[in-house]
Amino acid sequence: MKKLIAIIVVLAILGFGTSRALDWWNFNVNTPISTDSHRITFHIDPGASPTQIGSDLYDMHLIRSTIAFDMYTRLTDAAPKFQAGAFVLNTNMSLSQIVTALQHGRPDEKTITFPEG
Repeated sequence: MKKLIAIIVVLAILGFGTSRALDWWNFNVNTPISTDSHRITFHIDPGASPTQIGSDLYDMHLIRSTIAFDMYTRLTDAAPKFQAGAFVLNTNMSLSQIVTALQHGRPDEKTITFPEG
């Protein structure tokens, strides 16, 4: 009987821990840091590491957790697809939307026109 109670307690603790971990993951990956929309230009230098990109995003208050960013980019294999350049991001974008924008979005480009002559 004591073994059964011990097993139930261990399973309850594991279930609670798993639930908390999934809540943390969902909050950090799928919830925007702000409900207000503020455009922020974010620069990725050529050769920047995913860790540096995550740290820069955190410093600019675009993501909540560098750990979640690192885990998400590893799980989705997004890091090799990041483009160098300047990107216009919003504070109401979730971490997953930001990662998608950095790998599929077009960098903020400027058009220059040279007159003839």
